[in-house]
Amino acid sequence: MYDTAMRESLELDQLRCTSSTARLAQALAPVKGIHDARVQIGHSSLLVEYDDDARGRLDAALDAAGFTIVSRREVKTLA
Repeated sequence: MYDTAMRESLELDQLRCTSSTARLAQALAPVKGIHDARVQIGHSSLLVEYDDDARGRLDAALDAAGFTIVSRREVKTLA
């Protein structure tokens, strides 16, 4: 865990299959400040840990890859 990290669960529209998971992984790979990202296809959600200052980059990468954030909530752990 990082001292300045945010941990969130993001419900994403368009996250429904393995090909969308691959597209998501490709979109997030170059984003500076993301420490951990885990997809839960059954819930159409992304559990992500990132630096406080990376939120804008995360949101922009998701948008550019065609994903819409339906909801977001802070979580204590990514387990």
